[in-house]
Amino acid sequence: MDTAMRIFVIAAVAILAFAGFVTSAQAHSKARAMTEAEPFAQELKSSGQFEIESSKLALARTKNEEIKKFAQKMIDDHTAADEKLSETLKQANLPAPKHGMDEKTRDLFNQLTALHGANFDRAYVRDQIQGHKEVVKLLEVYSKKGDNDALKQLASTLLPTIKEHLQMAEGLRSSATARR
Repeated sequence: MDTAMRIFVIAAVAILAFAGFVTSAQAHSKARAMTEAEPFAQELKSSGQFEIESSKLALARTKNEEIKKFAQKMIDDHTAADEKLSETLKQANLPAPKHGMDEKTRDLFNQLTALHGANFDRAYVRDQIQGHKEVVKLLEVYSKKGDNDALKQLASTLLPTIKEHLQMAEGLRSSATARR
């Protein structure tokens, strides 16, 4: 094997090893967020802020009345959930999350701001389905394995509403994909 080929093989192996490490680190971080109070609260806060802000954007952008009705419900319900999270953290003597949307949700929100019309509607509904699926999983795991009883109770309390939101968002899929 010549030197160039040897360097290429070493570089490829290093890249694959690093990719595995990053994936492992991301998986560990996600698992930690699902069972430890502070990462859980931050994840819940971030997703809630995305729901509120993207739904405000939907009210301004969409002409679809079903989406507008859904968006208003998201604003109302996620604002209430955010208030419950703040109250629970305060009562449990835990710190408030450091920020609203994290980098991932901020990027997703920024992508939505660039869209209009049917493209916006499709992306908004897609993001609502995906986001609610992730929060359902987060709440399910934390309600069973979380490290703080007050937050476990909050997770259990919020779970039926978030499952309902997911069903509603999935019901919007055909409305959002229909050509107008």
